[in-house]
Amino acid sequence: MKTKLHIVGLRYYGWSTRMAEIFAPGASQNDTRMGQKLFLQRDHQCVGDKHAVMAWSPTDPVGHVCVPDLPLIAGVLEQGGRDIVTVRIVGLDERRRALVVEPEEELPELPYERRKPTAWTWGGPVLPLPMIWAQADHFGRMMSLMANGELPWDEEIVTRYLQHTVTDLSGDAYSKRSLLAQTLLASPDPIHVETGQELLAVMDHMGSKEQQSAWYNRIVTSLTNSPEAQHLASRCAEVDMQQVLAALRSFPSEIGCEWLAGNSELFVHRLYYAQVPRTDILKLFSLIILYTSACRRMQSMPVQPAIGLSVGGPCQMSVEQLTNKGTLVSIEQARILPQP
Repeated sequence: MKTKLHIVGLRYYGWSTRMAEIFAPGASQNDTRMGQKLFLQRDHQCVGDKHAVMAWSPTDPVGHVCVPDLPLIAGVLEQGGRDIVTVRIVGLDERRRALVVEPEEELPELPYERRKPTAWTWGGPVLPLPMIWAQADHFGRMMSLMANGELPWDEEIVTRYLQHTVTDLSGDAYSKRSLLAQTLLASPDPIHVETGQELLAVMDHMGSKEQQSAWYNRIVTSLTNSPEAQHLASRCAEVDMQQVLAALRSFPSEIGCEWLAGNSELFVHRLYYAQVPRTDILKLFSLIILYTSACRRMQSMPVQPAIGLSVGGPCQMSVEQLTNKGTLVSIEQARILPQP
């Protein structure tokens, strides 16, 4: 197998100061980097994705192989008995702000499958599908119909799909985006191909720190403060909080633990790369809503110094913030602390 791969995330590594120069109009025709060797290796330091592949120059990291291209190279490095693959820069993708590279040799076709998340379950109340994800599903279906010629092409649908699909970090949504991009890129219609390239650029950017921070600020805030969340919290106020905490702590890929620790950046990073089923993401947010609601109820109680508790997550309560014996009884009733 000899195929082209895209190296993304250049602005975070050794060539970050050269981005304007590298992607200047017409730079690829005169760029001395064309033909330069890079070296692909597994990135064992990537917290969120155990299959990540880093591209190195002889001295510095340059960027990562984009997620859609990982199946083409990850299997070679993981199962092929190799720890490095040499590639050469053969082009630039200005839209995706990516280097295009090609292996120096034919590589074996080794199957690559993402490891399935650890078995996990939550049998308690679950948040219904948020409208923003229902809209993303709808526009995704319209895009598929247009890509297959069953619906006239409509740029407004394209725009709204690209706006909505980035709100869904589930593995289900990732698979549908990848399939749609492949369908568009295989089309003889240049408009379809251009849209497929734009979709790949959007998918690349979803792994960026900026996009993930924006996702946390927008989506987490929206979901946890929605009318559906308020209804869930009020309807299920008596849920066993020890079970909620246990379910959060056992959520696959340490995602729930990152949220409890207040690590919003790692929370989103792990969630994006784990490609968790959407049903489990809805359960995850249900647990977050129930936990946060219990914290708010505790914080609304009268306080006096001298005793206290830290319940973890963004709802930290210091020793000085808890109340008298009556408050501890209330906390025990909420089952956040074990019975003494």
